[in-house]
Amino acid sequence: MGPSVARASAAKELSAPQLAMQKLSTLVAGALALSFSAHLSAQLSPVLVRSFVDTFAGGNGNIGITQDEAGFAYYVVAFQNPQTVHTFDIIGTPLTTFTSATCSPALPTPNDITYDPATQTLWLVENGGGGTVLQMDLQGNCLGGWSLSQSLVNAVGICVDRQTGTLFISHTGGVVQYDMAGNQLSGGFSFMPASGSAILSGITHVPATDHFLITQSGGSSIYEVDRGGSLISTTQLSGIGNTQGLHYNPLAQELTIIDNSLSTAFVFSLPFCSGSLTQQGVGCADGSGLTVWLGASGCADIGNTVLLESFSGPNALPMLFAGGVSNSVASGVALPFDLGPLGAPSCWLYTSSEAVIASPQVGNKATLPFPIPNNQALAGATVFLQAVTFDITLASPLQIATSNSLTLIAN
Repeated sequence: MGPSVARASAAKELSAPQLAMQKLSTLVAGALALSFSAHLSAQLSPVLVRSFVDTFAGGNGNIGITQDEAGFAYYVVAFQNPQTVHTFDIIGTPLTTFTSATCSPALPTPNDITYDPATQTLWLVENGGGGTVLQMDLQGNCLGGWSLSQSLVNAVGICVDRQTGTLFISHTGGVVQYDMAGNQLSGGFSFMPASGSAILSGITHVPATDHFLITQSGGSSIYEVDRGGSLISTTQLSGIGNTQGLHYNPLAQELTIIDNSLSTAFVFSLPFCSGSLTQQGVGCADGSGLTVWLGASGCADIGNTVLLESFSGPNALPMLFAGGVSNSVASGVALPFDLGPLGAPSCWLYTSSEAVIASPQVGNKATLPFPIPNNQALAGATVFLQAVTFDITLASPLQIATSNSLTLIAN
């Protein structure tokens, strides 16, 4: 019966307006179907590159993770363990442990941890008493903290938004924003996964998209959410059954997720950009003891602008941003070049520095917009970048401190 009806319909002659309307309806329906299908299937494409097990954990599992983006070490929160923080190198080799239980405020059972590139410190959150936040240095020394002004249920996730220099804390059914002094801000949003637990166990910010990635307690998915709490994508992870904390490193373009049940950290390659920014080398300490660090936000995509960000101790003198075409030779001198013999111990020159631009420091941060012209001929163009600060408080003969290097490849 179907074929005969189809033949009869096809034989019926349509007027020109009717035919045009039919074509338009077909196009609209197709577009709507494609849009709906894309919305349903929208997901990220993480690729597992490595994993490591927390051998310190003693079977209690892990519920938070972050990465020192200057030194690459991982910091893992151990569940119900007297040594609440365990550290590992970039390939997962165990390094050391320390505790937040003896700090003021004390966090005997922290739920999550995040790295602050501006101060090169750690922020921890614990859900007891409605929520408590603690700052520690990378060696495990206590730097103080505060209680959340708004009592939250299950305040168990924390991340730094480096674009605003604030903290976002996830809890049951939502996210709140605080400044570093403990004042609640107007940012934040409600969010509920479609199924499973409403406890948002982990949160991290992606500067390239200005989106948050969120995990739920006992789940195996990543939820990509905008600043208003709208769901952008849902990505199911295979081999992971209890997602807890997570951390996105924008320079490495790597997402690290900790699985509580497996006491295992999974590191995924997750690029959001066509161009790339990669970090090489290490910085040296300025007079305040902070290691000078050069980072960036935004994508090194043709037609885009990358914001270079250098962090160091406060300084009235400007930060110098150096850019060059080579990281192997500068004026006949092989790179990297050790500045130690010249009076700057542990400092290195990484780039040929054909261009140097000064930018004022605001607090402990200096920024410089780096526009990439909208010219496809620049695809593959490479620039090597480094930051240098003059610091009269340094006791060394050559009173400068240098950062790590960034390699920018436009695409």
